[in-house]
Amino acid sequence: MLRSLPRAGAAALLAASLTYAVVLVLTSSDGYEPWRDGWLANVVLAAPGIACLVRAALGGPQRPAALLLGLGMLSFAAGNVVYVAAIRLEIEPPVPSPADIGYLAFYPLACAGALVIMRRGRALSGTAWLDGLLGAVGAATALAALLNPVLSGLSGAADGLIVAGAYPVGDLLLIAMLAGSLAIQGPRDRGTLTWLAVGLLCFTTADVVYALRVTDSTYAIGTPLDALWSIGMTVMALALWRPVKPPRARRDSAAVLAVPLVSTATAVGVLLWATGRPVPALTVGLAVATLALAAARTAVAFYQLRRLADARRQARTDELTGLANRRALHEHAGREIGALLLVDLDGFKEINDALGHEAGDALLREVALRLTSRAGPADLIARLGGDEFAIVLASGADTSLVAERLRQRIGEPLEVGGITLRISASIGIAEGSDLAALLRHADLAMYEAKRRRSGTERFATALERDSRQRLQTSQDLDRAFERGEFVLHYQPKCDAGSGAPVAVEALVRWQHPTRGLLFPDAFLGLIEQRGFTTRLTDTVLALAVAQARAWDVELPIAVNLTATDLLDEGLPARIDRLLAAHGLPAQALELEITEGLLLTDPAGATRTLAELRALGIAIAVDDYGTGYSSLAYLRDLPVDQLKIDRSFVTDLLAHPRNAAIVRSTVDLAHSLELGVVAEGVEDGATLEALREMGCEWVQGYHFTKPLPADALVRWHRAFSLSS
Repeated sequence: MLRSLPRAGAAALLAASLTYAVVLVLTSSDGYEPWRDGWLANVVLAAPGIACLVRAALGGPQRPAALLLGLGMLSFAAGNVVYVAAIRLEIEPPVPSPADIGYLAFYPLACAGALVIMRRGRALSGTAWLDGLLGAVGAATALAALLNPVLSGLSGAADGLIVAGAYPVGDLLLIAMLAGSLAIQGPRDRGTLTWLAVGLLCFTTADVVYALRVTDSTYAIGTPLDALWSIGMTVMALALWRPVKPPRARRDSAAVLAVPLVSTATAVGVLLWATGRPVPALTVGLAVATLALAAARTAVAFYQLRRLADARRQARTDELTGLANRRALHEHAGREIGALLLVDLDGFKEINDALGHEAGDALLREVALRLTSRAGPADLIARLGGDEFAIVLASGADTSLVAERLRQRIGEPLEVGGITLRISASIGIAEGSDLAALLRHADLAMYEAKRRRSGTERFATALERDSRQRLQTSQDLDRAFERGEFVLHYQPKCDAGSGAPVAVEALVRWQHPTRGLLFPDAFLGLIEQRGFTTRLTDTVLALAVAQARAWDVELPIAVNLTATDLLDEGLPARIDRLLAAHGLPAQALELEITEGLLLTDPAGATRTLAELRALGIAIAVDDYGTGYSSLAYLRDLPVDQLKIDRSFVTDLLAHPRNAAIVRSTVDLAHSLELGVVAEGVEDGATLEALREMGCEWVQGYHFTKPLPADALVRWHRAFSLSS
């Protein structure tokens, strides 16, 4: 069914009203004419009401408003029929007359219809209602001032006073409703409301002019003024036939500010104008009410601005650390940028998992304070999420120096949850002015620093080429675990005197289906990033124990542990069950830890190592000499061996200081009743020097590189035969 008035119908309504206006202009000097002021006037006044009732009969969202306005218009037309009939019959009507009742019924019905349109499909806020009330009272103030001659001249009997004052009051209601509706709506769904506003303005204008002419006794029926009522109602009827559009969100714009400004100016002007002449109390009261509402709206506006400022600040601030967040960082893009440092904490996930999120949050807050203490006044520090921070530097900054200072500050001991921790960070450096590119490049450099364990790396074009491959590698990890693509190679640990193998160290490799055999540096960083550290440790332990059961050589297998493993209270029990499932004694397995791992949580590490030692498993400190542990750890920790890092052993003969460090380490270990393993032995001369220093065991390419299990068995047999 049609929901929009056909163009022919709209044209007919407008044509009827305009024709009536033209007729009035051409014949206004003829006095009362029954055909013009009677049936023609009644037809053009009734037609809009009929159109509204038809619109209501069609249903839809406009139905309530169309019904109310249609009834109001027909009531007005009925009042006009009675009025014209009284004139024609020369009857003196009573006060109030039936015509007055018909005319006056239009105002509340029209106001109700406008209110329905205003509220249609919307939940209005308190501010919107305040805007509407302010606009309504302000408009009523202006109209009351305009009607001052009418309101001031009201006199006579009580009935006459009521009837005479009812029309101006009705006009006040209409104009107040119109102004309030426009203030509430703002820029939303202006079509219907604009047409309705034009119609109401025409109607109100006719009422105001009529009231002024009645006051000075100059009104006469049959003038062009009579056409304004029909034109106003016609435009209102056409407004209800417009297609209903979905409402748009209300926007606080300059147009909204116009409501309190215009209303306040109107009220002030009316009060100033009233100082020199008598003005009805109603007008003064409306002006005072407008100023009071304007003051309330101003207070609300200041409150909203303060909340908006707080919301803006919160939207650009990281809630946990108080630093800028990612949004604030991107808004910084328009300013001068020289470089960007991307800081990521090493091993944060392990700390967070082991000590809990509360401890992790405390750690992040402390890191944020440390970064801030090392930043310049022009630098921007932002937390991007998790344990990742960005520092934007101005042009000319010494990025390497800043990065080194940050790493030193972050690496200082800190206490979290009653535990003293020492953490490290990997920092990627990128230089340039485009923030998006800087973030991408610094991210690549940061992951390169993690991969190399170098602490700091600067972006190079080659890193971008490698990033796609790292992404694919990361995605392949899930499949690697599911399909058992991780394998172990074994490097023997040999007796320094005889060269006979006494144990082997298990070194994990990834047998990738397309890229071949991958070494740990290609995937261990991604393992940590994906949170697969414990999963990989369990995989390596299972492979090592299964191999120890499968081969026919009696060589203990050493497996490396991570910081996460040392803080895993369930690790000793899992290893015990694994050995029992394969029917192996605890002596078949050795475990190696780096001294840096002992600093993460010494107490927790000590408990885990003590439980492992209680099972009968030997513990070795790997890469000794490269970390920051104190001699107290060697005294108190339940360990059996020290493995001197290859960086001291490889150049043992070329650097006397290396030789001194190795010799003193051997002596220290023996004093603590610990065995010593030297890593990185690549020639016979180095082996002979280590023998003279009293080192018990050695490991390196001088004997063999890491081998698969079957190759290691063949090497062991060959060595046994040659011995």
